[in-house]
Amino acid sequence: MTVKHKVLIIDDDKVIHKMIKSALDIEGIPCLHAYNGKEGLALYQEHNPAMVILDIKMPVMDGIEFLKTLKPNTEALRSIVVCSGCQEPEIKNFCLGFGVKSFLDKPFRVTEVMSLASSYAKK
Repeated sequence: MTVKHKVLIIDDDKVIHKMIKSALDIEGIPCLHAYNGKEGLALYQEHNPAMVILDIKMPVMDGIEFLKTLKPNTEALRSIVVCSGCQEPEIKNFCLGFGVKSFLDKPFRVTEVMSLASSYAKK
């Protein structure tokens, strides 16, 4: 039996992956891990997760380029939560204006991510 991966974490910080994965494991929500937007895009296209947790500043392909690649698919954008330490208001406004579900500033509370993941990933 194959398990559908419900949450894709795209962040270059391994600590963020570990923290979110631990919380998702408690809820029984499976996840995939990518450490840049290019890896994330490949996993997204292969697994079609219910939700994406996306960082903005990453090597190879950043979060903005990832979003622009998904732009034709507005339904996909609504399943994306941006979690970023980027403090530039224009970046936050761009992401929200682009159609992402939510924008969480780093450092964020795991409970914030869990609330969003539970509402999306258990569909």
